[in-house]
Amino acid sequence: MAWISTGFKDDLSLTLFGNSITLTPGTVASDVREEGMVQVHSLTGDAMKSLRKGEMNDKVANFIRSEG
Repeated sequence: MAWISTGFKDDLSLTLFGNSITLTPGTVASDVREEGMVQVHSLTGDAMKSLRKGEMNDKVANFIRSEG
């Protein structure tokens, strides 16, 4: 388990981020803080490294931009 800083502050982005984590096999988002932190459980170290590098952040940010 680890807290991942997303940089997102709005409810929509945090919800999309958390749901995307949970839909990814081997990972589950278990808690969200208003300051943009999401608690994540990951079965593999590689998945956690990917999250820490911001790969999911980029995907969610790109989606938000394309829909806005």
